[in-house]
Amino acid sequence: PQGASAQFRRARLDNSATASAIAGAGRQITYINRQVSRLLGHGRDAMVGQNFRMIHLDEAHYLNFERHYAQLVRDTQLETEYPFRHQDGSIRWCTIHGTLLKLPRQETQVIWSLLDNTARHYAQEALAATSQRLACVSERLMRARSIACLVAVLSSRSRVR
Repeated sequence: PQGASAQFRRARLDNSATASAIAGAGRQITYINRQVSRLLGHGRDAMVGQNFRMIHLDEAHYLNFERHYAQLVRDTQLETEYPFRHQDGSIRWCTIHGTLLKLPRQETQVIWSLLDNTARHYAQEALAATSQRLACVSERLMRARSIACLVAVLSSRSRVR
């Protein structure tokens, strides 16, 4: 029954709609489900046993992520948004949830859940850029209106004379 229970848990993770990964010591990938493969383009065999460095944008990005591990040790849970590199080179923005697992007589691990919000992230960037352009256009229109009013006032004064 204990083996069946472990098999059931693994099947649940594998068939989950959420991308899930488990990190062991040194940020080594000890498990990924099918959704991680779909999200990041790497097969399970290519990722398991590797360091999570392989999905970060670059070395500085990988090193910067270390601060999140410090937060996990302190708080045991974490939620943040972070970009990762797909196998094809494109960037996938994810909301990630991390949970620290401290099991008796086992190494500490982290379960990561990744939710792809790439489309939302880029839509928000586009909306912010459009909003900024609209503010500039609005400001120019207000200046133009002020100039038109000034011209109208000057024009009416010159007719009065």
